[in-house]
Amino acid sequence: MGSKEHPFSELTQEQCLTLLAGTDIGRVGISVSALPEVHLVRFRLAAGAIVFHTRPGSPLDRALRDAVVAFEAGQPALDDRRGWTVQVQGRANHVDDPTAFPLLERPPERLVQLAIDRVSGRWLMPGVARDERPGGPGR
Repeated sequence: MGSKEHPFSELTQEQCLTLLAGTDIGRVGISVSALPEVHLVRFRLAAGAIVFHTRPGSPLDRALRDAVVAFEAGQPALDDRRGWTVQVQGRANHVDDPTAFPLLERPPERLVQLAIDRVSGRWLMPGVARDERPGGPGR
């Protein structure tokens, strides 16, 4: 459970998957020329995987063929300094049959399926104000 010293609380795998199922915007972390890049995507959780589309030939598309990637989705609530984040690591692959996942709003240009090999997440709990933390301003 979160505390003033540790304002984060770990999520269970079930909680992580429930939160992912309730949102549709996430970020895919890839490597391009040995440098990290993060791309915003609209996604769905379907058949135990994260599914999204990309434009054929784009840097994201090229980096996703049979690659291990990172994925993150979350929702901060800035007004009360709460929120959650879920991270996934897994292998991404192009899907040959775009009708396999009819959950996406429009026909995908290129459909990508990200296997959920590892998932973890945290709740951000309200805690000590930034200025009051050790090492903060005035300390």
